[in-house]
Parts: sequence; C-alpha cells; structure tokens
Amino acid sequence: MQLYVRITPRSKKFRITLVKLPDGSEEVRINITEEPEKGKGNAELVKQLSRITCGNVMIIRGATSRKKLLEIDGDEQQILEAIRKAACH
Repeated sequence: MQLYVRITPRSKKFRITLVKLPDGSEEVRINITEEPEKGKGNAELVKQLSRITCGNVMIIRGATSRKKLLEIDGDEQQILEAIRKAACH
C-alpha cells in the first residue's frame, strides 16, 4: 500500500500522530529524533515503520522533503490498524 506522511525531524522521541483534516481525511504525522542529513532521518523512519507495521517500507517520493510517499508491503487493513495503534491521540 502507498501512504503519504509528514515528517518532523529533531524531536525528543519517535511519535506518530493522526490529524483530522478539514475535508474529513486523516494525515499521518511522524516525529523522528534524527537530523535530516545524510539519510539519517529517512533511515530512522523506515526502521521504525518497518517494526510497527511488520512490513518492508520504502520511500517512493520525497526523500529530501518533509512530505513523503511510502510503499509498505502487506495487507492494507493490517498496516492501517498497526499505525492507528501506534499513534498518539
């Protein structure tokens, strides 16, 4: 499945937040602890999301941007449920 996420680097801890948008959809926002340089932030994002979703995670678009398009291997419903469980509300 493909998933758009918004990243905030240099946070105190790794955290996933789901934010309701005015159109009724949800945006996945992820705080990462690493700096956004030399791929450190992207590596943390891929590692943590792979652990949470139990699937292979690849960055398809946005490797140098805060908005990223990810490809996550696995069942879409299971992936979304895992992200919701890991999210801080």
